[in-house]
Amino acid sequence: MNILIDTNVILDHALERKPFWEAAEYLLLLEHPSLVLQLTSSAVTDIYYIMRRIAGDAVTRDYLAFIFRLFDILDVTGADCRQALMLPMKDFEDALQAICARKAKCSYIITRNEQHYEGAPVPAVTPERFLEEALWTKPQ
Repeated sequence: MNILIDTNVILDHALERKPFWEAAEYLLLLEHPSLVLQLTSSAVTDIYYIMRRIAGDAVTRDYLAFIFRLFDILDVTGADCRQALMLPMKDFEDALQAICARKAKCSYIITRNEQHYEGAPVPAVTPERFLEEALWTKPQ
């Protein structure tokens, strides 16, 4: 099962943001035979930009190296950007994530902000909900 992890979940983990860190930690370190973690290349640049301001360049680069061992990084194309504009979603960045998730045949987008993904072509769930329910059932 392919799942796309939203930027906020990665930052929760990287910056140990309470009370969200624990679910993010469990999700990222979960070893499930059919689980493939996905992250968009645009999310990588956002993570670097935000994290570097808080943790510094060296720590951020080390964290990205860690992430690159766990995740498949999805390319973001011009066509993806154009398609994201057409989605009935309020936030362009989230729409772009949703388009990339659909392109990668993801079953879920894991985010803390499910409501931001209303109108997305891929269902969005919180890390807690995914860990409690979605991981153990078949996607719709």
